[in-house]
Amino acid sequence: MTIATSQNKPAIRLKALELIAQKIGDLDNGGNLVSFLKKCGVDDGIIVYPNTKWRMVFDVLVYLASSKKHEDQETLSRVIGEATHPLMHKGDELAASILRKQFDAYLKYDNMGIAYDENTGTYLALRLADDEEDFYQAQMESDDLVRRLEEQSEKQLEFLSKSENKEKISLLQKAYQLLMNVVFFFCDDPTRPTAELNQSFQYLNKLVNITVNELRLSIANKSPFSRNEHFFYLPFSSLFSAEKIYKEQGKELSWQRIRPEMNAMYGNIEEIYQEVGGSDVLAKPDLSEIELFLSMLKKKRKVARKIQTYSKRPAIPTTRIEITKLPELQIKGFEEKVILQKPKNKSVQIPNFPKDLRWEQISIRFLNEHEVIIKAADKQLQSTYELMGFQDEKRKLPNKQWVLLRSLAMKNGELSWENNNNMSLQETNSVKKQKQLLATGLKAYFQISNDPFEDYKKEKAYKIKLSLFIENSTPVFPNQEDTYVDDLGIEAFRKEHSPEVYDE
Repeated sequence: MTIATSQNKPAIRLKALELIAQKIGDLDNGGNLVSFLKKCGVDDGIIVYPNTKWRMVFDVLVYLASSKKHEDQETLSRVIGEATHPLMHKGDELAASILRKQFDAYLKYDNMGIAYDENTGTYLALRLADDEEDFYQAQMESDDLVRRLEEQSEKQLEFLSKSENKEKISLLQKAYQLLMNVVFFFCDDPTRPTAELNQSFQYLNKLVNITVNELRLSIANKSPFSRNEHFFYLPFSSLFSAEKIYKEQGKELSWQRIRPEMNAMYGNIEEIYQEVGGSDVLAKPDLSEIELFLSMLKKKRKVARKIQTYSKRPAIPTTRIEITKLPELQIKGFEEKVILQKPKNKSVQIPNFPKDLRWEQISIRFLNEHEVIIKAADKQLQSTYELMGFQDEKRKLPNKQWVLLRSLAMKNGELSWENNNNMSLQETNSVKKQKQLLATGLKAYFQISNDPFEDYKKEKAYKIKLSLFIENSTPVFPNQEDTYVDDLGIEAFRKEHSPEVYDE
């Protein structure tokens, strides 16, 4: 083979070198490109870095192309040729072949092209005059590889475009998004992983792996979408062992370090979703319970941070006031009819809420099935279903309206067909009736005239305007038993302080 010989002017046109430098600059980060140039034989003295990546490469190429030294011409040949090696593209032969053809198009005006040297196992920029036959043979092999990979890509797209696979792609997208959220919460304090969070992680981790294999997206399947190792990027196998493994490897266990790799994998999944037109329907299993768990965890940590903030403030002297009795009130409706029926021989206790109180200023936190903490504007108190007028007088237990209110709290304040599609028509009609009675009871208790629910026609759901929370609850995971660990110390804080001063 004959390496491009030196001349008084650059062996390759400057514009061609500029285009080549721009492509090489896009292959990797600056540090890795410096290492690549050195491995090809470039002397440290002509590498100017830090610098713009393509400009650094361009200056090196111009120097080598203008040099009269034979070894510099050999180095130039290796730099340009080896940039098209599949390993420079993380093993992606299709991407390497495409870049090789682009370089051939730039170099042909200098009677040059890219060829593979079997003796050294390297790609080189060669002159066609001496190795034209070898070059065209390599070109034919490259074109054949591109053709075969394109055929494989078409078959893969056809496979992924099947309706059942579109649903799996949507499931993969959702599952990995939730997995990222789990890792984010874990990295917030990796020294205290909980059983519930680890159950979520392992379940989603397994689901992602299974779905990737079912869709033939793994690198082992030579998928056209397996352009890099990101489809295999799952940061650890268990939250409980993650800290130990990262310490042994001398790596930092943080969301800042893990996020870029997970974002890259999610980007690949999103690309497939867009390419095949992913389905709006998710394949089984249902992930709503994990979504609810993460939503509740987010609220718990928000409360924990508030508690931590308040605990750092200077103590403020307080006077404890004990309420022994509230006056008996006769409650009538806002439209000349009773809206809260008072049980016989029993008083209904109505707190003195602000006159201009709005639903959006009210939050109800369920401590258990019977007790709640109510926060209305700047007023806070502890109450029960009985005191709020939601007692079934026959059974002396919470009535159906209270049960509905607690169900709303467990479903983030919203009941819709999507999260209750297993209900019968009779049950649906019953919920509609109980919703009306619940609205009436809430209006009476808080003395607010407008509806506590959003417009159903607009929301397509029974969506309450109040903020509802369930304390000490956790979702049921597939094939797992419910457990709860008060890792944030919220329950301990509540017991330590009186209900009257408990703050969200």
